[in-house]
Amino acid sequence: MQKIKAAIDFLKRNYDNPDLLISQLAKEANMSEKHFRHLFLDIYKTTPYMYLQEFRINKAKILLTNTSKSISDIAVQCGFSDVYSFSHCFKKHTGVSPGNYKK
Repeated sequence: MQKIKAAIDFLKRNYDNPDLLISQLAKEANMSEKHFRHLFLDIYKTTPYMYLQEFRINKAKILLTNTSKSISDIAVQCGFSDVYSFSHCFKKHTGVSPGNYKK
């Protein structure tokens, strides 16, 4: 569990990097990617990728609600490579577009 915590801490510090890879998280946990994915799923009942996406979306919700930043700026700040992938992911997770959520 402590090894997975190191990976989660790394994710929380680097979620804004659109190039963040699950293999980097596994490396932080000092285990193979396959073992890391399996253990992560056992502990969190979700995949590392879905955990990362949820973390990014939750950060975006906070920024959409509490700042006047543009949706594009929020997308970049939350680790999405572009506003289109952010909007698609946001709507998939919340059921509404970032623009409608912001209203």
